[in-house]
Amino acid sequence: MWADCMIDGVPTISCLEPLFENILAALGGIVFLILFAMFVSASFNWLTAGDNAEKLKKARATFVSAIVGMLVIASAYLVLKILESILGLNLTQFSLPK
Repeated sequence: MWADCMIDGVPTISCLEPLFENILAALGGIVFLILFAMFVSASFNWLTAGDNAEKLKKARATFVSAIVGMLVIASAYLVLKILESILGLNLTQFSLPK
């Protein structure tokens, strides 16, 4: 992957493609971990709330925030895929014109 974009061991502008792919893959993983941590935290707070209405309210708000975040990410991806099929462009893969 990286060897394809180097000339005599020197990176060229085409090395931005794998760089951005790696950054986006890492960000996707980080977002997944954050959403998972929000679900675990909200679940724990919900289970340990008992009669504490404030703690239950906080857990419910965390669940709602995690679900809204998931919906926003899924909607953005869906919009990109719909635009790809309508316009005939590749919007979900970064590439430089050659």
